[in-house]
Amino acid sequence: MSNIIGIDPGHGGKDYGSIGPRGNKEKDIVLSMGLYLAEFLKKKKFNVCLTRSNDTLVTIPERLKIINKNSVSLLLSIHLSEQNEGITLYIFNSQSESLANFILEHMEKEGYFNGRIRTINRTILRESKAPSVVIELGSMRSVIFEKEIIKEEKQKEIAQVLADAIEE
Repeated sequence: MSNIIGIDPGHGGKDYGSIGPRGNKEKDIVLSMGLYLAEFLKKKKFNVCLTRSNDTLVTIPERLKIINKNSVSLLLSIHLSEQNEGITLYIFNSQSESLANFILEHMEKEGYFNGRIRTINRTILRESKAPSVVIELGSMRSVIFEKEIIKEEKQKEIAQVLADAIEE
């Protein structure tokens, strides 16, 4: 198995994703976190495959083509939620369950609580050849969450926790 980590910052371009009460867009926040995650993983000697590295719209089929062509060993698709408070990790099948459990356990160890794992039939999860997790890091409906998640230091902190979980 390769040690290429797939990072999929959700949305992009004209697809804003969730928009917070203060007008911040999910696409910008998750791109920033995805880039920090890539940087931290590279420092740990992982190879990284990003589905997007700038504010462009990349369709789900295009994302899957990038992920599967590069034979990633695991995929982390980063999102924020419109509804759910706390962290939600979505998986499609048992192939990804241990990855999701491990990430969630690591995040809880670092103080990120209210996490849960749910099974869902999303194309990005179903069609990826590698164990894959969609992670929603909190609710954009919350002014308090939005105020925190737009801070560079908070984005770096979360990216570091994810990088550490992947390394272990």
